[in-house]
Amino acid sequence: MRKKIMNQFFHSQLDELIQQRGESNGAVGAAVGVSHVQIGKYRRTQMPSGDVLYRLAGHLGVSMEYLLTGKDPTAGRVMEAPPSRVTKSDLLAVQKEIEAAVKTAFESLAKKI
Repeated sequence: MRKKIMNQFFHSQLDELIQQRGESNGAVGAAVGVSHVQIGKYRRTQMPSGDVLYRLAGHLGVSMEYLLTGKDPTAGRVMEAPPSRVTKSDLLAVQKEIEAAVKTAFESLAKKI
C-alpha cells in the first residue's frame, strides 16, 4: 500500500515538474538518456531505475527525495545536473543515495498513513 502511494506521488510530482518547465517527453528523455515513450510511462505508471531517477532529478533541478516525497532535506530545489554519462562507480554511489532516500520516503509516508 505504501509503495503504491509513493509511486502515485512520484508520477504526479514528475508530471507537474515537466509541465512547469514546459518540456516535452522527448526533450526530457533526450536529456536523461531514455525514450520519450519511457518518460510517458514514468509520468503515468512506471518507476525509473535508480540511475534514471538520479538523472531525472538532476535535469529537473530537484533532489531524488523531492521527486519521491515532495520533501527536500536541503530545502532547496537547485541541483547541479549530473553528467550525461554515468560510470559504474557513480552508479554504486547513487545506489546508496537512492536506498537511503527510499528508506526515508517510506518512513515519511508510513507516518502519514
